[in-house]
Amino acid sequence: MHAFGHPGVSPTWTSSAKDIVSCALSKKPGSAMVGDEIELHVCSQKDDEAQAYERLFADAMIGDAALFARQGAVEAAWRGVDPILRLNNPVYVYDSGSWGPPQANAMIDPFGGWHAPKTLA
Repeated sequence: MHAFGHPGVSPTWTSSAKDIVSCALSKKPGSAMVGDEIELHVCSQKDDEAQAYERLFADAMIGDAALFARQGAVEAAWRGVDPILRLNNPVYVYDSGSWGPPQANAMIDPFGGWHAPKTLA
């Protein structure tokens, strides 16, 4: 058995809360060589650490612009995004907490499709 039903697939992702989530196979207890898909979740955020926006607001109040993008960088980013937004592609509604609309699968089917990881309750 392969992680998420596919050989060599080990999804890993991060979030804005300094989390790292990785998926793996873990051997089930006992003598049989049977694996189970698991999700490993690491969070390095300490309760007393400033949240991202707390730091930005504090920096702005004291005039420290080190973490803020300069105008040229923002304009360069928009030069890449704006043509995509102008394509006027359809917007598909999907359920909150899902992996997105089924129509999105058509974009990645040529590359092996989407393999939704199982989450632990």
